Amino acid sequence: MIKETTNNIYTAKITEEIKTKSTLKYLGIQKQPLDNPHPIYKFTGPNPFEVLKAQIKARILTGTYILQENLQKFNQHDIDTTCELCHSEPEDRNHFILTCKKLEDRRQKHLQKLTNLVPALQERPALLLQCILDQSHEDLTGLVPADEETMSQIEQHSRDMLYDLHRARTSYQKLNTQN
Repeated sequence: MIKETTNNIYTAKITEEIKTKSTLKYLGIQKQPLDNPHPIYKFTGPNPFEVLKAQIKARILTGTYILQENLQKFNQHDIDTTCELCHSEPEDRNHFILTCKKLEDRRQKHLQKLTNLVPALQERPALLLQCILDQSHEDLTGLVPADEETMSQIEQHSRDMLYDLHRARTSYQKLNTQN
């Protein structure tokens, strides 16, 4: 009874906190958060490399991964939000994950795997973004299969995708600073 009450209190606090933070809009709340790890970490296992990929994904999910849009918000100087890779539109989470032309090749191989697992997401970019960031979000209830095997596969593919995009972005940035 104490454990259930504590879980309910923390769930309520976390839910209220999320409502006040626009950077957390993609974060789904787990039932029984004290006993139930978030899928980002639930499916990593003890592999340090998978944990590293999960950390990158968690930063992107929570809005703490530094994209041009974040730099502009938190920097006192004028920062251009335009993507430094493709120079076509502001670099926010959606652009980085789904539309940056410079990352297209890396993105497509992963998106194919994800949409094979959840075909309903092919024509729904907003829900696809949500699934990549956090498949446990309530907006995906009924669209994303809830069995452990499929959830594990979705998490693995989305974690691999975000890490691959992160590495490609970092490589392009290093090349740009050297030139």
